[in-house]
Amino acid sequence: MGVPVVSLYGKTHGTRFGLSTLKNVGLDTLAVDSYDEYIGRAVALASDRELLNVLRKNLRDMMKNSPLMDAKLYTRTVEAAFAAILDAERKNL
Repeated sequence: MGVPVVSLYGKTHGTRFGLSTLKNVGLDTLAVDSYDEYIGRAVALASDRELLNVLRKNLRDMMKNSPLMDAKLYTRTVEAAFAAILDAERKNL
């Protein structure tokens, strides 16, 4: 942690993990959907020393405070989804 990344995403589930992670941390501008944008964003990030310093100092806390690290929220969300599935099944019986 502390090292920002640029992610190239596509349309399939497996290509969207980087986008999902960056979006949850608040850095979805670092996720792009074309090779040209990827190169441009990576060069721009590498050239912006001030932004790199800010990210190096704050990225760990950004991740820690993101929904990705909120186990209680995740558990409540999964429980609610299971309850909704069970309710729908009961209505179909």
